Amino acid sequence: MHIVVIGGGFAGVKTALDLANKPDIQVTLVSKGNYFEYHGALYRTATGHSPLEVAIPLREIFLHAENVSVVLDEVTRVEPDKNRVHSTTGNSYHYDALVLSMGNQVNYFGINGMESNSQTMITVHDVIALRHNLVRLVKSNITHPHIAIIGAGPTGTELVGDLQNFAKEIATKYNLPDKQLNVSIIEGSDRVLPVLKPKLSEKALLRLSKLGVTVRLSTKVNACEPGKICLDSGKLDADLIVWTAGSRIVDFYHENSKHFELE
Repeated sequence: MHIVVIGGGFAGVKTALDLANKPDIQVTLVSKGNYFEYHGALYRTATGHSPLEVAIPLREIFLHAENVSVVLDEVTRVEPDKNRVHSTTGNSYHYDALVLSMGNQVNYFGINGMESNSQTMITVHDVIALRHNLVRLVKSNITHPHIAIIGAGPTGTELVGDLQNFAKEIATKYNLPDKQLNVSIIEGSDRVLPVLKPKLSEKALLRLSKLGVTVRLSTKVNACEPGKICLDSGKLDADLIVWTAGSRIVDFYHENSKHFELE
């Protein structure tokens, strides 16, 4: 039996590992990247930690899985009636069973200018680019660089909580005077970490306040311009804008929507 698994994230890797070295089963794991990325700790890479903490080579994970083959490719189309999927490289993969675990992508909710004027934290490459910009700001002539994070979920909250310490580390490394960052976090709901219980949100808010973070709750973002966030209350200047406020399923499901029921 040949099982094709699409996606090298948590679900895809766990599925392939559960099937590893099972008799009479062959697994092909198709992934866009060489690495499994632990998204829950990506913010640590943005604030100075090694990317090796959050990126593990897939071939290392499956080193002893004799029936698992890892293929670097991107699947774009599925033909359920023929039991095969097709990729951007022109390859096709026939399966007896198919597992789609393709993760998600950034959702800007149609906010004008957000994609082109903000940074995201979806991949290791994203957070390395963010780290370079954070270093640039600390080394710049700007007295109090303003960093604005949009989205007070786990990613945004963890990031703002680590920024001041990272600024101090940069200053020490480059023998610079300590530079106090002006950090804001903007959230559309009425509390930070809205997916958690209210008491935990209150504790997180208190901690952010002690760290000097400006928290803007129940605040709607209407648009984003270079160096500016457009809110209902007016425009907010920022030297660096980071979007952590939303994600959605990958386009694959919409592009193949006749084969799926999307809610």
